[in-house]
Amino acid sequence: MNKEKQLRLLPPIFLLLGLGAWELQNRLFANHVEDPVSGLLPPATVPEILLWVLTACVIVAAFLLPRKAKMGQGGKITGALSDVFFAAGVLTLLLEPLKGPAALVLIYKAFCIITAVCLVVTAVLRLLNKAPFFLLSVAPCVLCVLQLMEYYQSFSEVPQLMNYLFGLGAVLCLVLSAYHRMARAAGLPDKPWHYSVGLLAEYFCAAAVAQGVYVSFFCAAAVWMMAEMSRLRPAEE
Repeated sequence: MNKEKQLRLLPPIFLLLGLGAWELQNRLFANHVEDPVSGLLPPATVPEILLWVLTACVIVAAFLLPRKAKMGQGGKITGALSDVFFAAGVLTLLLEPLKGPAALVLIYKAFCIITAVCLVVTAVLRLLNKAPFFLLSVAPCVLCVLQLMEYYQSFSEVPQLMNYLFGLGAVLCLVLSAYHRMARAAGLPDKPWHYSVGLLAEYFCAAAVAQGVYVSFFCAAAVWMMAEMSRLRPAEE
């Protein structure tokens, strides 16, 4: 298999691995909860060990496999559909219960709407074979930072790491990936580890769905990142 085919397979493979992590979490919480009231888990169960091993392997693979890659153009239809799909996922955040000061909640809601509009405009420009203006990538980047702040408020009082770890990984990777996407749109050079973070965003977003919060957002973000990473091509080209 040549290098280009290998790189094309990476995004769907990382998404499938994320779904594997999702299934392991489902098995863990379905079969190994010690106390139904607290939801606490015993240490070192088989699904948990497999989950840690899988995650470690995914992280290593994410940093090793795209070392000699670059970001190509990608398909305009795939990119446009993923932007619209993520826009829909972003709008579902408005339906979630929000915490924090009223001013921050208002800013958060405003950026949900602004981000959705920017993504739809980007999709239209892609379909028209026009390069999206890089400022359209600013709103998704800011929203991901705000989402990190909002998510922190939801897990800061949760005592069990497994209840929020994958969601935290998803939001952190989305913040970095959205920033790299904005920098890429502005014409700044990429580095291989930028692609590693994008692949990890896929994995963690898919895995985070099992935690039951921001489900539609994480599903849409996983697809959005998969479409973005599908642009990977060999650096030798």
